[in-house]
Amino acid sequence: MTVLAGDLRDSESLGRYITTCGKATSGGSAIPVGRLVKITEATGIGAQATAADAGPFGVTPRLFPASQDADPTFTVVRGNGCEVYLETTSVLKQHQEVVADTGGKIKAKAAEADGLVVGEYMGKEGEGRAHGKPITDAAATNIVCIRFKKGAG
Repeated sequence: MTVLAGDLRDSESLGRYITTCGKATSGGSAIPVGRLVKITEATGIGAQATAADAGPFGVTPRLFPASQDADPTFTVVRGNGCEVYLETTSVLKQHQEVVADTGGKIKAKAAEADGLVVGEYMGKEGEGRAHGKPITDAAATNIVCIRFKKGAG
């Protein structure tokens, strides 16, 4: 099975992490499936994350339809320990911390503050969960599994 951005690593745990979030209804506010979302706690409104965003974060899961501009709410998965696949824009090393990047994607943490951390890189499809299947480095544009860290979700 090939994983895509927005897939959960363990779909059986979906019930623990799924919720809805408000969003703007203006033109261009649709959020594609498989994108990192920045949630503004004061308003409960989510928008596609971009570089330098701080949490909390969620991801639009592939199990649900993408939001449209006019939709006032959309579905996200979020929470400490939630493992979900996203696209990276940079090289990642095993268990490296990641931060938000342009277009609802993620990248390796470099000089960003700890408060911007989304989670950690847990491998590509089939990696890091069984003996003999180590986590390997990821290249830019790879679909990778991240585990949300406390405070991010």
